Amino acid sequence: MNKFNDYPLELKEIIADFEVVEEINGRIGDKIIKFSNKENEILFLKISESFNAQNEMYNECTILKWMSSAGLVIPEVLFYEKNEQRSFMLLSNVPGSAAHEIENHLSKEEIIRLSAEALKAVHKIDICSVPRDYQDCLEVELRNISENVKNDLIDIDAFKNANSDRSPESVLEYLLERKSIFNTDVFTHGDYCLPNILIDEEGKFGFVDWSQAGIGDIYRDISPVVKSIRRNFGEAYEALFFKYYGVAEDDVDMEKVVYYDLIDQFCYYKKTEKR
Repeated sequence: MNKFNDYPLELKEIIADFEVVEEINGRIGDKIIKFSNKENEILFLKISESFNAQNEMYNECTILKWMSSAGLVIPEVLFYEKNEQRSFMLLSNVPGSAAHEIENHLSKEEIIRLSAEALKAVHKIDICSVPRDYQDCLEVELRNISENVKNDLIDIDAFKNANSDRSPESVLEYLLERKSIFNTDVFTHGDYCLPNILIDEEGKFGFVDWSQAGIGDIYRDISPVVKSIRRNFGEAYEALFFKYYGVAEDDVDMEKVVYYDLIDQFCYYKKTEKR
């Protein structure tokens, strides 16, 4: 375990009997290490160095601890520490396979049904005691986007190429003009896509990657999962999700679906953060 000599002592003690199975880079520059021991117990260690990645780790740690009694299958925070250079968070494993990778024991329709049922379970979480910083996700997202546009942190050429030549400023103007149509009445996952929904062989579901969670509109989760379904299973399966979630075809609010996709564009085309 020499490579972990610079890890916090308490963390080293927890993983002393574990071996590294896999190391991958996360979407915002963080590192994720998968561990396993002789009893086949699996743990995941997230290590973040950049400012944004450390903030997201703190958010996820806060939300997971708050959700520990919510009755959902989510990771347990076994260790968290932030120092001057890095943040560490050790998580328990959530059983199952990512919903987009299941092929042998569930049909695509069954996967979509379970994904819709899982989202309804998330949206039923009592929001009365949600920590203050997570009570209006849209307001936070728009504030962050405004700061990134102001500080020239968006790749303008790439953004315009992906958005019919619309500039970040013009899209942001639209987002601000239309924010009043959205509700803040349910707890949302914030990155609800098939890779973050885990389903085991008995059809039980769990969830990972909660750093964007908080109170918002149901379409904050519906928009990314519909896009994920389209990308992985095909456009024909989108209607099935709405059916199983309980939104009638005539009641689907496509403006809200597109709105949250536009918010995502500012994440996709944000310039790489310097450490």
